[in-house]
Amino acid sequence: APGAAGPASPPGAAAAAGSARRHAAAAAAIGVAVFAAAAGSGPLAFALTPPFPAARQIAVTLVQPGVVANAAQRTDASETLTAGLSRNGTIGRAHPALIVWGESSIPVDLTGTTAADRALLKKIEALSARDGAEILANQDTTPPGKGHEKWAVLVGPGGVRGIYVKTRLVPFGEYIPFRRELSWLTSISNAASSNMVPGTGAHTLTVTSPDGATRPVDIGVLICFESAFPDMSRVEADQGAELIVYQSSTSTFQGTWGPDQHASLAAIRAAETGRPTVQAALTGDTVAFDARGRQLAWLGQDARGAVTVTVDLPPPADKTFYDQAGDYVMWSGVGVSALAALVMLLRRRRFLANTTGAAGGPTAEYDTDTGDPVRS
Repeated sequence: APGAAGPASPPGAAAAAGSARRHAAAAAAIGVAVFAAAAGSGPLAFALTPPFPAARQIAVTLVQPGVVANAAQRTDASETLTAGLSRNGTIGRAHPALIVWGESSIPVDLTGTTAADRALLKKIEALSARDGAEILANQDTTPPGKGHEKWAVLVGPGGVRGIYVKTRLVPFGEYIPFRRELSWLTSISNAASSNMVPGTGAHTLTVTSPDGATRPVDIGVLICFESAFPDMSRVEADQGAELIVYQSSTSTFQGTWGPDQHASLAAIRAAETGRPTVQAALTGDTVAFDARGRQLAWLGQDARGAVTVTVDLPPPADKTFYDQAGDYVMWSGVGVSALAALVMLLRRRRFLANTTGAAGGPTAEYDTDTGDPVRS
């Protein structure tokens, strides 16, 4: 009849729908609580964990020559800034034990035998003796009998004191994966014309103050792109590094947010390892952070010069939870994501569907998220 009410829903169906809605709301609340706990537990634990006591200090000078296109002139600019340290009083205020130049700061092989190689090495040795500090330069060359490699080279008054070869290379910038198939990229872009040869892994170098003012310090040296990999700084902390040093060149991204974001990675690596970090960049950003990731110095992309910072060094044996546990955050995230994907798959297959009805009779099904009846 007109105006007659439709068939009433069975009481059991209404109760089931209400129960499903409550379950969905409870599940959502639990999810929000778990997310909040996961997001806040790390910062809270970090804030409540006391910093390592300072075992001693070291002064480090970071050199940023600015935008200089010519490789030889770029080296000259780094030399001039380094030579100026002992003229303008900086050495007197905070005598550095280490002077760091940026990535690709020199175009020759400091271990080579050519006249140009030996001449530049003699210049850097003289600068080291004059300033009373070892110099960490960076060469982008092809040494005799080797492939194209990028080296961090530690030089003192007596010559080369240690070498680190860049291990994690920039895809397409320093090598092309599957070059045989993708070599055509070099004709339409600035992709690497040849593949660099990677090093064998992270390891520490030992800085020895030429004048004996500072006891030897083990440093972990990494180059540019490698600041994006927390496992590398963790390995160096495990090897006894008291300071993490990055050499960088991000001129390709000059004038963008790229160099700023890249420099900020050093702060994260400091907080993870409990070691102070410094970065010398050719064109910015040159930065320094203490062992808690707090900023000590920052030379932006429009700056040119040298900055000296004094950092507190923790005892080499002290380790953060990350140093001991490793990439637990990443693997926990992978596990949670895999579990969530499994639950969604099971629910879609109705293994977890809520159902009602008498045994052997018609069954009413309800959406597990909304509680609404599922119409067949």
